Amino acid sequence: MEVDYASHGPQVDQIADELTALLAGVNGTDSEIGFYSTVTGTRIDTRRLDAAYWLTNLRRPVRFDSAVRALLGDGYRLFIEASPHPVLT
Repeated sequence: MEVDYASHGPQVDQIADELTALLAGVNGTDSEIGFYSTVTGTRIDTRRLDAAYWLTNLRRPVRFDSAVRALLGDGYRLFIEASPHPVLT
């Protein structure tokens, strides 16, 4: 899928309906592994990772610094950022 919009900004609003339809049925599940969200900047329950969460993730600014600070505050010193974007490989 080609991307012709800027992520994490108001341009996402133009495709929100299409994304909502494409993400319909996506639901989070329980996990033993902690998940720190760059949407909230905190650890969140992975059952919240539904279609609405991912649309919000694409629309809002990335709070990577807040998430890293939360991880460090909780005593973690090694963590992984997972993303399908090749720039992170």
